Amino acid sequence: MAARAKSGPLTVDGIEVDVTPESFDDIDVVEAIADGNDPAADENAQNAALFRLFRALFGPDYQRIKRELRAKNGGRLTTAQMAEFFNHLLEAVGAKN
Repeated sequence: MAARAKSGPLTVDGIEVDVTPESFDDIDVVEAIADGNDPAADENAQNAALFRLFRALFGPDYQRIKRELRAKNGGRLTTAQMAEFFNHLLEAVGAKN
C-alpha cells in the first residue's frame, strides 16, 4: 500500500508522490474538492473537478504518476485504478475521514 521514509517522498502502491497533509491546505485543492462534492453538479462537472484536484495536488508529477500507474496496469489506466490509488494516498497521508 503506502510507506513514508523518514525523509523524502511518500510511496503509494510503489509510486513516489510528494504529498503531505499540508498539501490539502491549498485553495485550488479545496475548491476542486468542494466542486467535486457539490450535489448540484452533474457527473461531468464532478469528473472535471476530480481532474483539477489531481493536477493541483500532484503538480508537475501528475503526468509521471499517470504514466507509472498505466505501466503497472498493463498499459491502461482506468478511472477505478486511479481512484484506488488516490484512496490509498488519502489513507497514507491521514487525510481520509
